[in-house]
Amino acid sequence: ENCINWIDKFSANPDPKQPFLLYCSMINPHPPYWSNATWFKSLNYTALNASFAQLINNFNGSFHRMHEADKFNSISENIGDRDINTTWAYNLYQSYFGSCVELDYWMGTIINKLKQHP
Repeated sequence: ENCINWIDKFSANPDPKQPFLLYCSMINPHPPYWSNATWFKSLNYTALNASFAQLINNFNGSFHRMHEADKFNSISENIGDRDINTTWAYNLYQSYFGSCVELDYWMGTIINKLKQHP
């Protein structure tokens, strides 16, 4: 939201001779994942469920068949050190993708705001 406010403030009195740089620090989704219902409702649960089913089918005690992102998540969340249950794993998966949706939303909002103010 600070970036959006800054763009509005800057564009109120633009100086075509004065270029600007907008530095917007965004955190990419990483463990520990946290998201909420605002972003969960934007998820495509058909795709999420299919992807989750594939993850569970590929997890057989070794990582050789897992996608690199799933390997990272498994290691970083200490999956090998805990009892896995599908509810816990699904909540982790949902939170990761909820974080991705939130990041996409804010980046899209900033880009659209910049397009409004040439």
